[in-house]
Amino acid sequence: MSASEFLTDATAIYAWPPSFWVRANLVASATGATLGHSGTSSDLTTGDDRRLLKLIRQDCDALIVGASSIRAEGWHLPPRGRTHILSRGSALPWDTCPDASRVTEWKSLPDEDLAALARRVVMHLATTDSRSILCEGGRATVLALTHENLLDELCLTVRGTSPADAHRALNGIMPDASAWTPTSTVMSNDASTIFSVWRCATGVPS
Repeated sequence: MSASEFLTDATAIYAWPPSFWVRANLVASATGATLGHSGTSSDLTTGDDRRLLKLIRQDCDALIVGASSIRAEGWHLPPRGRTHILSRGSALPWDTCPDASRVTEWKSLPDEDLAALARRVVMHLATTDSRSILCEGGRATVLALTHENLLDELCLTVRGTSPADAHRALNGIMPDASAWTPTSTVMSNDASTIFSVWRCATGVPS
């Protein structure tokens, strides 16, 4: 499958629904590790994965990301919409931010854990014009949304050689993988990466 063929298929698979929708995007190893030897996700990404991420991000209304991901991997603002950072109070590298006017830092309250903070942010977004909400991690932020039943969909790119590796990765990430059902599983042309999409089987609206 060429890069253009991959993106043509992906445009349909990863189209945002018209309703309020919270989607997470992660890249992982077959064991569910979301960080490589460098301590970032860059060791796990491929050209197709980066093209897919760009495709997913281009139509999101709001991006949610943990402060630790910003500090480790830098700023990657979406083409439009705001970036909402979940922060526990440690300083962010604002001096390298390309457009701070499109960034909101949400600091946790004294009695607020990450899950409660994630709920506060999503509940705020639900009162705005935002509909397509993308979370790019890190893993703790994705699990915080899952804990609060706020995550509708997980786009999981897995460095593996068979669809079974996608299931293994999901089991390594999610505390209850049985709550998730695959809606799409596509193998890369070189059989080194699986692009999978999972929906929350409980159907709990966000």
